[in-house]
Amino acid sequence: MLSLAIAFVCLVPLGEAHPPRIPYFDKYIHVFLFGTLAFLWITGLRKQGLAQPIMISVVFCIAYGIVIEILQELMQLGRAFEWLDIGADVAGILLACVIAKIFVLKN
Repeated sequence: MLSLAIAFVCLVPLGEAHPPRIPYFDKYIHVFLFGTLAFLWITGLRKQGLAQPIMISVVFCIAYGIVIEILQELMQLGRAFEWLDIGADVAGILLACVIAKIFVLKN
């Protein structure tokens, strides 16, 4: 369900919305959304008993972020592909991996 919410938030046209006055605010949102997504994937895959839950989560979450950025460009709805968004996605995903390793995957 979170995956669909992320796609909606990232793909819906912005319209006349006024950007927040915080610099790079949208990048913080990307870090939070993709970090949460990766953390949920990691914990879910671990509960399923799959090997390498972190690696699987990283690959799929990064691929998902890239697909969303490509769709933003292709759909021509006022959104555009941004490398910084992918960088923010990756930062959130890696942060989630560290948090999951400390609190969930204690070995």
